[in-house]
Amino acid sequence: MNMGPFFFAQPLALIGLLALPIIFWLLRATPPEPQRVALPSLALLEGLEPQEETPAKTPWWILALRFAAAALAIIGFAQPKLEPPQSINASTGPTLFIIDDGWTSANAWPNIKKSVLAEATTSIEAGGNIHLLFTAPSKQSRSIEDAFGGETIRKTMQVSQPSPWLPDFTLALEHLKESQFKPAKTIWFSDGLKHEGYEAFSEYLNSLSPLDIHSFAPPSAYAITNATTSPNGANISLKRIPKADPLELRVIAESMEGLSLASAVAAFQAGDSEAIAEFSIPSAVLNQVARFRILGSSSTGQVWLWDDQSLMPSVALADPQKSDQPLLEEYYYVRKALTPYAQIMEGDLEDMIARTPDAIILGDSSLVENVNADALQEYVENGGALIRFAGPKLAAANSQILTPTILRPATRALGGALAWEKPQPIAPFPTDKAFADIRTPAKTVLVRRQVLAQPSPSLSTLTWARLEDGTPLVTAKPVGRGIIILFHVTATPDWSDLPYDGAFLNMLRRATAAGNGKHHGVSDSEGALAPIRILDAFGALNAPSGNIAPIASDIFMVSHPSIDTPAGLYQGPQGSRALNAGQFAPDAIVNWPSNARVISAADHESRKGFEGVFLMAAFALLLIDLLVALWVSGRFRRFSKTALTGLALGLALPNLPLEGVQVAHAQTMASKPDISNKQKEAALRMRFAYVEAKNASLNLQLEAGLKGLTAELFRRTSVEPATPHSVKLGVDDLTLYPMIYFVPEREHDLSAKEISALNNYLRNGGSLVIDTRDAIPGQSMSNRLKDALSGLDVPPLQPTPADHVLSRSFYILDDFPGRIPSGQLWIEANTASSNPQTNTEGTSNSASHGDRVSRIFIGSSDWIGAWATDDRGRPLNPMDGQETRRELAYRFGINLVMCILTGNYKADQVHVPALLHRLEQEKGVEGGISNSPNTESQRPDFSSPPSGNPQNLDEFFDSMRRQRDLEESDDIQ
Repeated sequence: MNMGPFFFAQPLALIGLLALPIIFWLLRATPPEPQRVALPSLALLEGLEPQEETPAKTPWWILALRFAAAALAIIGFAQPKLEPPQSINASTGPTLFIIDDGWTSANAWPNIKKSVLAEATTSIEAGGNIHLLFTAPSKQSRSIEDAFGGETIRKTMQVSQPSPWLPDFTLALEHLKESQFKPAKTIWFSDGLKHEGYEAFSEYLNSLSPLDIHSFAPPSAYAITNATTSPNGANISLKRIPKADPLELRVIAESMEGLSLASAVAAFQAGDSEAIAEFSIPSAVLNQVARFRILGSSSTGQVWLWDDQSLMPSVALADPQKSDQPLLEEYYYVRKALTPYAQIMEGDLEDMIARTPDAIILGDSSLVENVNADALQEYVENGGALIRFAGPKLAAANSQILTPTILRPATRALGGALAWEKPQPIAPFPTDKAFADIRTPAKTVLVRRQVLAQPSPSLSTLTWARLEDGTPLVTAKPVGRGIIILFHVTATPDWSDLPYDGAFLNMLRRATAAGNGKHHGVSDSEGALAPIRILDAFGALNAPSGNIAPIASDIFMVSHPSIDTPAGLYQGPQGSRALNAGQFAPDAIVNWPSNARVISAADHESRKGFEGVFLMAAFALLLIDLLVALWVSGRFRRFSKTALTGLALGLALPNLPLEGVQVAHAQTMASKPDISNKQKEAALRMRFAYVEAKNASLNLQLEAGLKGLTAELFRRTSVEPATPHSVKLGVDDLTLYPMIYFVPEREHDLSAKEISALNNYLRNGGSLVIDTRDAIPGQSMSNRLKDALSGLDVPPLQPTPADHVLSRSFYILDDFPGRIPSGQLWIEANTASSNPQTNTEGTSNSASHGDRVSRIFIGSSDWIGAWATDDRGRPLNPMDGQETRRELAYRFGINLVMCILTGNYKADQVHVPALLHRLEQEKGVEGGISNSPNTESQRPDFSSPPSGNPQNLDEFFDSMRRQRDLEESDDIQ
């Protein structure tokens, strides 16, 4: 409803103004005359002159105050809004409302609905009627000729929602022309973006009738247009309408469950329409990402789904050979091709198999030996991809192990025994194999030498790529859940020009994607894709409705979000594939129709409601009324002058220019150091830490080792540490961690600052485990131990005695092995049994050394390597067939933690039998029973459980209680 330039969004609330006279009558009402009753006791008051009192009436100004508060509240609930000047003019004839209801209108949809209702009210009050045209395709038939009244259009807009696809101006123009509708005025509620068919559509509207355009162009970034992997993580591209002001937005990476995994900032410079948010996260975390979202977003285009094709596979390069000339390295071109798209790890073949990557690339310089053949065979059968490259060694090998097909014991080369006349180009890739969608290398990419496959009936089915003469270039054979892929040329340009061509990158990516049990040998154009999750217009993932049919893969590859192919996640034989709406985001409209009157976003801002102003004014009047009522009733008299003065000063101080006080407060606040999230986590939950190394692979080993030990503590004991932290010496606070694991690096010596941090940690009671990981059989101490301890304030050291509390704090152990079988554990000498003041349990009788337990443990057995597990809890490093040693390493780790956390508690248990005997003697004296000489022999034996089992204190004390009850029953008898 309009009243001059004001529009009321909830006009029915104004009916409350009719209740103001009733409120006035209630305020002025006087209670009824009280009934007079004569009481006998009133005779005592005879002779007193009664004083006539008349009830006081409420002052008029208080009535006016309350009356005005009620009126302001009612007007505020009616939601008054000021109309922009362009919207005041209304047509008396039929008015056509054109509404862009694609996902590009999702953010502004509440404002669009308010504007539609305001314009509809204005038009209907002027004597016209409303006709609607939505530009996004819909399966519901909407006739433009249908006229809407005020209540009908209100209900229609309340249930209307934007569609998760873009408007189609071409289709809207067809509907408009077919209806032959001639409105008196057209109002277009546009999203400000240039959709398909805009020129013809706008030209027709400009010639149809007077045109008003309400532009709701997005003020911020309205789409994520692309997401690609990078060596550091991922790069997310964003799009906005170019503006003169810079803009910063935050993009978050979410898991399938909606958990935030990481975030990055995208900065738009002045006048820029595109920006990139660079995520720096490990590939293991990146593979858990299900979608990227603009923080605060609410549209389909502001969400980018991450499918199987986008995941970064883990690829191992086995037995790399370092060279002073990097261009001559065997894996140089492989590394360059896969680095942005895969997590690369390098090392010995045995170690790479143990880490179970998605794919293992094996060059010609490393032949498969019988020692690793079985392990590699098992790796492939469990879902791994083995990618091999040919070369002179493979051609000359006497035995062929793990190849897709039998090879001829020679190479085909120019001028060789199996010669061809000229180098061969590569033929188009077969359409039914994994390389089907990859661009065929140019004719200038030639193969000069290759290893030939022995002809067989099944050779064609195993061939993924051929030369023009038909000889296989790439063969592959499924083995179990995995696959073996062989490039019949080298990984370097020695035999072919293939490493120089972009097809080499795509071939490697397709080959590595075949690992980890994924669908190998499946083309992107094969089969059909069925929707599993669909995005609505506001960017929320929902289950698809049953009327969405599967889409053929070749059609899906060229599809854009529509009514038949909505944006979302689809599943097919090649895995999951995402259809993202932001990829097809349109540009902004620059040239509006010449005769149109455009109402910009600034004009819409002038329509901001005044309901808040009216409601705040009503609240202020009610507050004044409350204060007046308290003052009149004398309630303020209970407050002392001091309290009233303090209240007044408290209200006035924030407005006074007390610069000195503010500066002092700022300085006080600035002097308090900030607490990092890492410190908060370490303070809230007990966890262990490791010293962060310069070597990234060593850091992975350290983290995996402490995680493995933590998991075993959870499983076997009541100790429940949180996820371990990595700490930087001299940077992080070490005092929050009860145990820190430190592996000195050969190439990097500790700085003075780092040494000081470790010394302070040891002085404050922390426990430091130093592991050089280089034990040599027959040698009691590492040669690098002296260098590792250089500068540290380490007390005299001694090998751990056999009866030390560390050997039985939880398990009874005779040795402390790790991944390396030999090596001695060194502790502080003043806790060793060789000390004259030390008892048989390895603890000093002197109380001057804290809890008399060593705070430094030094060895070289690589315990962390034996503890290390992957994300699935599987051992990360082999033990040379000695898995029993891994179990002993876990037991040592548990004993170490128990010793660090409980100190000499376990060693003091040796005094329990003596204390019980003393109590029995005292009990005997009190009960009149003499202590016989055989009391010592009758004392029960509370021995520890056998070796290998943790002591159970509950059973221990239960046995004592049973013995006590038995003795008491004997005494009674």
